Amino acid sequence: MRHRLSIRWVLTLTVVGISLTAMIIVSSVYSATATTMFNQLGLSNMLQAMAQVSDKLSDHIGQVTSALNNVAKDIEETENFNASQFLQGVRISAGTGDSIAALLFVDEYGKPILGLPSGEIKEGGGLTGMDWFQQAREAEVGQMVFSRPHVQNLYQGQYPWVVSVTKKVRYVQSGEPCIGIVMVDMLLTPLHDICRSVTLGSAGYPFILNKDDEIIFHPDQKLLSLELISEESILVENTAQDGRSMALSQDIAGTDWKLTGRVTADDIVQNSVAFKSRVTGIVLSLAITVLAVAVWLSMQIVRPLTDIEKSMQRVERNLDDNRISLPEEGFAEYAALSHSYNVMLHKIRLLMRETVERQEQLRRMEIGALQEQINPHFLYNTLDSIVRVMETGRTQEAIEMVQALAKLFRLSINNGDYFLTVEQEMDYARNYLTIQQVRYRKNFRYELKMDENIRDMPCPKIILQPLIENAIKHGMSSMPGCTLKVGARQDGYNIVFTVEDDGLGIPPKALEELQGMLKDDSNTMVKKSRYGIGLRNTNRRIRLLYGREYGLTIESEAEERTCVTITLPKRPR
Repeated sequence: MRHRLSIRWVLTLTVVGISLTAMIIVSSVYSATATTMFNQLGLSNMLQAMAQVSDKLSDHIGQVTSALNNVAKDIEETENFNASQFLQGVRISAGTGDSIAALLFVDEYGKPILGLPSGEIKEGGGLTGMDWFQQAREAEVGQMVFSRPHVQNLYQGQYPWVVSVTKKVRYVQSGEPCIGIVMVDMLLTPLHDICRSVTLGSAGYPFILNKDDEIIFHPDQKLLSLELISEESILVENTAQDGRSMALSQDIAGTDWKLTGRVTADDIVQNSVAFKSRVTGIVLSLAITVLAVAVWLSMQIVRPLTDIEKSMQRVERNLDDNRISLPEEGFAEYAALSHSYNVMLHKIRLLMRETVERQEQLRRMEIGALQEQINPHFLYNTLDSIVRVMETGRTQEAIEMVQALAKLFRLSINNGDYFLTVEQEMDYARNYLTIQQVRYRKNFRYELKMDENIRDMPCPKIILQPLIENAIKHGMSSMPGCTLKVGARQDGYNIVFTVEDDGLGIPPKALEELQGMLKDDSNTMVKKSRYGIGLRNTNRRIRLLYGREYGLTIESEAEERTCVTITLPKRPR
């Protein structure tokens, strides 16, 4: 059948499509404008944060340089410089804050004149070889010089990370003009705290460069000193215009340093992304609302047709469902259509009942015919055996056979019922084996075993006899001393009968033919098999009663054993 579109979906998709198109166009234009605005706002916030950090750094460095200038000015203005007298004044001028690690005044040859904190400078300190000393000596008098970060080791047991700020001064000592260098060690810790006081997005961070783009301070300063990372990699990372990150720069007043911040594009557009998410949420909410309205409207319009569709689906599943009939109400066209539909269903139900009854009659007739195919065959063989036993003069054995035969017929008649209990079927098998043992002069043994909890469960009658007959005839008749085992047990929700012998077994080719006969269930396969019609009829009876998932299975090993299994559902009477 050609696939056709549903009216409901055409109507729903049309309404939703028009509404969504309008919403998407409006939201796209609005979102593009707002995104640009939010991106500019995000960049402005980053620059403002950088400016705040720059101001804090400028104030902090200004305090340090102010202390340095005060000391330098006092030294230069002293008429006759004396270190011991000047030391107390230096303490007052330099202050005692946490920003300064040390203050040192040396002559132009690197000889210490005075220093804070008080204490002996380490011998062999080699001041003249230090970078800050070389830079200060090469500078002009009065010029302030900032060194690169380094570990200061002037005093025993003190190794702080500092930036040395130096200034060359002229002073008079013992009436002679001299040149000296004032050095203040500015701790990096306050710089670190100031830089860490602001965040540039989720992954951004500020650091300090000098006029030559050399790193003065970086959050990973220790990694730089250990050469685990390089300045080149940091500068390349923060100046790369790859669309994912960018560098922002801000001068630090009072120094030749500049504050540089690395920010990612994701941090800048963070606000615009959040805005887009909110817009998307609003659009989705409106879309859901429009969809709900469209679905409700379409349901109101096509509800009569939907009722007919559901009724047809119920017909496919169960014709006897009382909900199949449609109410003959509503619009005139729908009422007329419902009436015609209900009349059609009524006629179909009548025809289906007639068909089911006819099939049930045919099934019962076939089961009866299959059962009758067994009884005459067995009766003929049994009577023939009794005659042979009587001819040999074994009168007592002939009497036992006649009594067992009478019990068999009493069970087989069973008031015309198709079923026996498991216990009765096992009694039937016991009487049949009694007859066969006499016939074959007791050259085989048999065992019967039954689970007590299934003894009253129903089963089709005379299903074990054809299996036992085949086992004796084809498996044990020519092998004295064999044992036949007949069992009945419960396996989950099933009843399982087994007929097993340790006789000749079935050759592989013949076993394959037998298994094919049970699967094919056709007369053609039966005619090709030498094992008779009994197995086929028993298997077909079970399948007619319970379905194709039940029936017989055969296992055999040539010259070893044969086992036939019957599987039935466990059902109470």
